[in-house]
Amino acid sequence: MALHPGGLGWWTWMIDVGMRLKSDEVIEFLELYDLPVEYQFDRLHEGESDSYTVESDELSLDLRFDADQRCVAIFIRDPELALSKGLVSFPRLQSPAEIEAYAKSNALNLIRGPSWLRCDGPSRCVHYEFNGHVLKMVTVMSADTAPVAADR
Repeated sequence: MALHPGGLGWWTWMIDVGMRLKSDEVIEFLELYDLPVEYQFDRLHEGESDSYTVESDELSLDLRFDADQRCVAIFIRDPELALSKGLVSFPRLQSPAEIEAYAKSNALNLIRGPSWLRCDGPSRCVHYEFNGHVLKMVTVMSADTAPVAADR
């Protein structure tokens, strides 16, 4: 990912699924926003894989890394903030109709739920969650780790 101007004149790195926890971009992002990394391991010996989490209330953003320290999910609780600060890139779609049109024009698989829509592409999936008619949250996932939908 390239260095680009973020909000308030700061230069930031855009985070995306597939990036490594120890990559220069992610390390610089963590240092810029003074974000700790939490390590989760299989305390109960249930065969669960290790994982790493970065959570930021200030940025309304959570990152999940797998046992190989690869970013597999980005939870964006304030989509407008993430886009305006240049933290994460995803299509700025505000309604189910826009998402459906985008998926169709880009030959993406569209999955619908009661209050969400998900566009699945070859390398990543973008899940849009609504509260009524208002976009509430966006989750960007790597295609190989996204949950398989029942109606696929």
